[in-house]
Amino acid sequence: MAHTPSYPRIALVFEGFIESFQYDLPMGQTNQIFFLIFCAITVALMLVIIPQYRMAQTEKPSLFWPVSISLYFLSCLGFGLAASVSLILMTAANAALICSVLTLNFLYRSWMRKPFTRVQGLFLLCIPILFICLYEPLRVAVDTFRERVALASGIIIFLMLWQSYDLYQFAKEGTSKVLHWLLALTLFVVIVTFIRAYMIVSADGPNTLFFDNENGLWFALRWLCFSSYNLVFIALTVYYFEKQLNEKNQLAQEAQIGKIENERVSALLSEKEQLINSLIKANKSAATGALSASIAHELNQPLTAINANVFTLERLMQSPSINIDDVKQIVGWISADNHRSADIVKTLGSIFRDEELKLGTTSIAKLIESILKIVEPECRAKQIQLTVDIELGLEVRLNENEIKQLLLNLLNNAIASLASSEIPNRQIEILAKKVDEQFVLSISDNGPGVVAQMQDKLFELLQSDKKGGSGLGLWLCRHIAIRHQGNLQFANVQPHGAQFTLTIPLF
Repeated sequence: MAHTPSYPRIALVFEGFIESFQYDLPMGQTNQIFFLIFCAITVALMLVIIPQYRMAQTEKPSLFWPVSISLYFLSCLGFGLAASVSLILMTAANAALICSVLTLNFLYRSWMRKPFTRVQGLFLLCIPILFICLYEPLRVAVDTFRERVALASGIIIFLMLWQSYDLYQFAKEGTSKVLHWLLALTLFVVIVTFIRAYMIVSADGPNTLFFDNENGLWFALRWLCFSSYNLVFIALTVYYFEKQLNEKNQLAQEAQIGKIENERVSALLSEKEQLINSLIKANKSAATGALSASIAHELNQPLTAINANVFTLERLMQSPSINIDDVKQIVGWISADNHRSADIVKTLGSIFRDEELKLGTTSIAKLIESILKIVEPECRAKQIQLTVDIELGLEVRLNENEIKQLLLNLLNNAIASLASSEIPNRQIEILAKKVDEQFVLSISDNGPGVVAQMQDKLFELLQSDKKGGSGLGLWLCRHIAIRHQGNLQFANVQPHGAQFTLTIPLF
C-alpha cells in the first residue's frame, strides 16, 4: 500500500471502510469494474438520448450534449483499459474527460444564445492540446503523480467554474428547478475535485503513485467525482425531458386554443352567413322599395298630363259645339302619355332586375326630338327657352328607353329649378357631340344651381336638393349611365346655374 498521510479521524474511518470493501479484489480490478460500470451507464444515457431527438417537435436538443457523453464514455473506457493495455491511454482518457467537460461549456452557452467570442473559443479549444503537450511528458517522467493530478484537476476545476457561472446566469432567467440541481451538482464536482487534488498535492510520501495504487480516501473521492459527473448527465437528460414535456403541453394548449379559435371562427362564419342572408333580404326589400318609389316618381308626370288632358276632354264633351280635331288631338296626347307610362314601367323593371342591357344604334337627333315634344309645352308655359346643338349624323349604340328616361329626368329637374326662380330669360341648353371616341351630352340651365352642401351627395339614393324631392331621379340617372359603362357628372355654371354631362363610350 502507498504511504498513508495523517488525516482527521473521520477520514481514516472512511478509508478503512473502502479498504475493507476492496479486501477481496485488487485496487486495479476494482477500478476496472467501476469504469466498466460507468461505461454501461453512459451507453444507457446515450440510448435514452436518441429517442429525444426523434420526439422533438420544434427545437431538437443540442449536439453538444451527446458529444459530451460520448467523450465521457471514451474517457471511462480509456481509464479502464490503461493498466492492462497501455499507460498512454491515461493521457487519452484525461484528454477525453477534459474535452467532455469543455463541450458542456459550449452547451450551456448555446442555451443562453450567447456564443463564445472568437478569442474565447480559440482559447478553450487550445486547452486540450495544451493539456496533452504538458501531460504526456509528465506521464513518462518519474515522480510526477502530484503534478499530473494538479494539471488535470486544475483544468477541470477552471472549466467547471466557468460552467457554474453560465448556469447561474441562465438559471436566473429560466423556470426549471432542474437547472438549480445541475448548478449544485457542477459546484459539488468542483469542490470534490479540489479537495482530492489538494489532499494529493499536499500529502507526504512517494510521488510515483498510479491511480491503481491510491489510498482508500483518494480512491473514494475520485469515484465520488465520477459519480457526480454522471449525475450531471442524468440531470441534463431530465432537463431535456422536462423541456420536451413542456413543449408538448404548450403544443396541446395551443391546439386547444386553436380549437377554441376555430369554434369562434366557425361561429363568426355562421353569423356572417346569417348576416349576408339578412342583407340579401334587406337588399331585395330596398330594391323593391326603390323600384316602387322610382315608378311612382317617374309616372308622376305622364299621369299628371293624362289627368289634365282627361279634364280638358271632359270640358270639351260638355260644350254644345264639339271640335272633333281638338278631341282627336287630346286623345292622341292621352295615348302618347299612356304609352310613355308603359315604357317607364318596363324600363324601370329592366333596370332593377339588372337585366342584360339591350343596345341599338340610335339617332341622337331623333331621340332628343322625341323628348322635346314632351317638355316643350311646359317650357312654353313657364317661359323657358330651349336651345339645342346636336352634331350632324351623330348615332350611338344605347338603350333608347333608358337614355330617354335619363334625359327627361334631367330636363324636368332643370325646368323645375328655373320655374322656382325669379330669373328673367330662363334658358336650357342641350349639347350633343362626339369627343375622343365618347358620346358627350350636356344639359345646362341658368337657374339657381345646387347648394354647396348637397353637391357631394347629389347622386346618392334618397338625397334631394329640392323641397319635397324624392331623391330618386338623379340616383336613377347615374345608375343608367353606369349600366352603359359611362358616367354622369355635375358642374356649376358661372355666374349661376347647373350643368349635367352624360358620357358614354362609342361601341
